[in-house]
Amino acid sequence: MRLMMIAFFLYYVTMSFEAPIRYFLGLLGIPYVLYIRDLLLIILLVAEVLKTRLLIYFKILGIIIIYSLVGFWYTENLSQVLWGIKTIYPLLFGICVYEYYIKNVTHYSRLYVALFLSSCIGLILHWYLGDPFWTHMPDNELTNIETVRNWSFSYNGDVINRLGGFSRTSIDAAALLSIGALYLISFSRWYFIFAGMLIGALLLTTTKANIVAAIMLIGLLVIKPFSKKIYLFLLKLSAILSILLTMILPIFSMEIINIISSFDYGTMYVFLLSLGDRIVNTWPASLDIISNYGSYILGRGIGGIGFSTVQFEKIAPNPIVTDNSFLYLYGSLGILGIIFLAILIWKIYKCDARYNNLSEYMLLIIYQFFLIGVTTDMLNQVVLLHLGLALRWIINDKQSFYSTL
Repeated sequence: MRLMMIAFFLYYVTMSFEAPIRYFLGLLGIPYVLYIRDLLLIILLVAEVLKTRLLIYFKILGIIIIYSLVGFWYTENLSQVLWGIKTIYPLLFGICVYEYYIKNVTHYSRLYVALFLSSCIGLILHWYLGDPFWTHMPDNELTNIETVRNWSFSYNGDVINRLGGFSRTSIDAAALLSIGALYLISFSRWYFIFAGMLIGALLLTTTKANIVAAIMLIGLLVIKPFSKKIYLFLLKLSAILSILLTMILPIFSMEIINIISSFDYGTMYVFLLSLGDRIVNTWPASLDIISNYGSYILGRGIGGIGFSTVQFEKIAPNPIVTDNSFLYLYGSLGILGIIFLAILIWKIYKCDARYNNLSEYMLLIIYQFFLIGVTTDMLNQVVLLHLGLALRWIINDKQSFYSTL
């Protein structure tokens, strides 16, 4: 148990400070030492599966094996399949570590506060200092992902940089801020303060999906002091709607672009321009890869869609990231992904409506994951660790959890 939790939070801490860690490891000439955290997670994951031998674990492993074979069939590239497995194993670890995590779930507040505040401070320093030394970490030879730290966008002729703070990228910084804030909102009485700090910090990252999701979250939190029962009901409803939204938008992308292009939105165009690019370019291109170089039924298998295609694809022309969590799931698992989301919606609908901190926390994770996932494939490892917790919670009989709090 202790090793599982150490590995969980080691990943969280090192992701929160990944930029300076990579910088110093690069100076020492040992950049790949950081991947010890991944090796530890994999070893403990395998050990937990073999020790507990729960049926759910073997069902998940069976699905992974089958759809890895599907991925290899359609991509003819083992590297893509292995990259796809590398992407999702934190999710599996989160599912496995759940029982250990909730035993002391209320005792993690100091750590979550420290990591949340450090992310805020890192962004402020990045903004104030320009490009601090840790932003000049060496490129990863495989992915060259550090180049995204140089992303910027133009508004009225002014170039606005996307800040990452202590995180590897602005996207990772936003993801870590959001996941930390969800815990603090659920288990702290100062939830409005943390929600306000979240929006302020997210504005520095310019990650529009996270900003919109945080603003909508505050709209829900307004109800919490008056009626926690109504708040939890609306949270369940919001979680269901966020799943439906992430499914519907890519499917009806062209109809939506015709609607939003017929209005003048003023400064809101910064948000809608990004959405428009996904509707016109990214989502249709992803669907084209699935339909023409995969299967409507099976998808394209693990590793057959998303960032792995950008790095390794040999068959499909113009590979592209999906920028939508539903498209990533459908591209990886096909119809099975849709069935999974349908079951998840049903489980959320049927889950016990009584309020407690744990139920709020788990529903917040699902709600925010899919809401942000409308315009991005939410594959940050720490986010997937926490999503694994939420999925295990929704799968299990929740009546047994009230006695743990």
